[in-house]
Amino acid sequence: MVKLMSMDLISILKDNVSSIVLQGETDHLFEKDQALGQFYPIFLSILRAKPEWIQHLTQQLNPKITELFGGNGALKQQFLNQFAGQVPKDELEQTLNQSIAPTLGFLQTEAGATDPEAVTHLLDTHASSIQQALPLWAGPILASLGLSQNPTQHLHQQPETVTPVQQVIHEDKPSRSWLPLILFLVLAAIALFLYKACSSQKDANAPA
Repeated sequence: MVKLMSMDLISILKDNVSSIVLQGETDHLFEKDQALGQFYPIFLSILRAKPEWIQHLTQQLNPKITELFGGNGALKQQFLNQFAGQVPKDELEQTLNQSIAPTLGFLQTEAGATDPEAVTHLLDTHASSIQQALPLWAGPILASLGLSQNPTQHLHQQPETVTPVQQVIHEDKPSRSWLPLILFLVLAAIALFLYKACSSQKDANAPA
């Protein structure tokens, strides 16, 4: 664990798990390896946000990525469409499915325990490197799952409420809705003053 702290978690994960998943593969080997490299930081981000899934997926014999998207088939297809290459979608999905169990085993080994709290602590420790490894297109996918990409924030916590500064500044400023009325009253007072002045002058010049 101490040795891992100074190393890139994603790189070690790729070296350990990808070789297991792709063992015996001959077709589209490069594309599948590239897809796994992009999948790992997304998968770890989801686990960090939803630590209860660590135990849930571990208990399954053949966990599948469908569960990561809450059964949302359209979102899963959008996710699979992001991977470039000539790998058939069903074959690519099978490769990603096969990586879930060994990834969980790797995380539990590095965390030194199988409980979700230990694995979550490991993921929190490497939050910045996981976020940096995320592909650019992963943002909307994670946002659709309600996940933040802020590495300093525990993803399973709600973000703190931020006071809208612009609204406060706007409320502190004097309202300008009265300016037209004030201007109208000033002009009316000037007009009335001029009218009275003219009337007085006429009265003074009138013959006795």
